Amino acid sequence: MPEWVRLITVEGDVEKTQVESLLRCESIDCVMQDLDNSEFIRVYMGGAHAKADVLVKERELERARELLKAFEYEPKE
Repeated sequence: MPEWVRLITVEGDVEKTQVESLLRCESIDCVMQDLDNSEFIRVYMGGAHAKADVLVKERELERARELLKAFEYEPKE
């Protein structure tokens, strides 16, 4: 069974959707895992400040990194 590993952490629902769409368009499975306080933040401050880890299968990690780099996506970390 493949292991899920962290690719990046994104902030906001828009960024989350952009990264997810990019990965899925290239047939890279991904899971968005909200960080501990994201639901609270989403309710009180809106989705723009909620953070989530983007997880991909370990065997696809390098390909996912290359894809983000090719699209000049630079995480805010």
